[in-house]
Amino acid sequence: MKITQQKFYILSILFLFFTSLISGQTVQKIGTNSMTIDPNAVLELESTTKGLLLPRVPLTSTSSILPMTGTIKAGMTIYNTATAGDVTPGFYYWNSAEWIRIAGTSSPTFTGTPVAPTASLGTNTTQLATTAFVAAAAGASVVDAINDGITTTAPSQNAVYDALVLKAPLESPSLTGVPVAPTATSGTSTTQLATTAFVTTAITSSTTIIAKTIDYTALATDSTILFDISGASVGLTVTLPSPDTTNNGKIYVIRKTDTSINTLFFSRNIYYTGGFFTSLNYSKTIRIQCDGSNWNLID
Repeated sequence: MKITQQKFYILSILFLFFTSLISGQTVQKIGTNSMTIDPNAVLELESTTKGLLLPRVPLTSTSSILPMTGTIKAGMTIYNTATAGDVTPGFYYWNSAEWIRIAGTSSPTFTGTPVAPTASLGTNTTQLATTAFVAAAAGASVVDAINDGITTTAPSQNAVYDALVLKAPLESPSLTGVPVAPTATSGTSTTQLATTAFVTTAITSSTTIIAKTIDYTALATDSTILFDISGASVGLTVTLPSPDTTNNGKIYVIRKTDTSINTLFFSRNIYYTGGFFTSLNYSKTIRIQCDGSNWNLID
């Protein structure tokens, strides 16, 4: 009669089982040295060239017993082959309520509420920190220094706060020392801070006197504009900026220097008490200012 290797193993297990019953032990062993058995083991496997291959089961989620059926005893261990729901390939065991993944040591993904030993206060290594360690470290009276132009020393939990107290508030700051800021582009008329360099440039530009004999568009940096229109029989036009909030407060001094009756036209209405005008046909100097809505004659 031909005995296959599988049948041989089965017969060997049965032989050992019945032998153990006779000796009062339920001990089984499969391996190269089957006569040496650990008395504390129900089943012992021994090999230096082979391993134990657990059932490979495609689970659907940690909360489902599928594809198994019936009732599963706690401790059931399998190798999951599927990536589905909240399970990925790896070893799992059943804890009577769900499948628990047996985590590896490389980049494990813990779930639930993992716990670990709490390191000693002051430990600064790769050891995991627990919430108890963090709470103790935050509450410790460790002196820290924060350097930001000025050094402040305070307990660690207050060091950042104390450093921020040294900063200027956004609302109505009271600056000391020699505060600096970026210099705005010449001609800027906004709420941006003005530096001494910006003011110097603005004053220098505002004292510039320019003379024109042709049509001209007034610039934000212009101050005094002289027009000689004696050679322009049809007149000349000075184009003023829009009288909006960006030009609020801007002043121009405009003078018709010649005595001809040729007309100097203004692109905007020039308002005065009782009305407005848009041209000038005799020698005269006027000073106008923008109020954010109109150009007004001030003298």
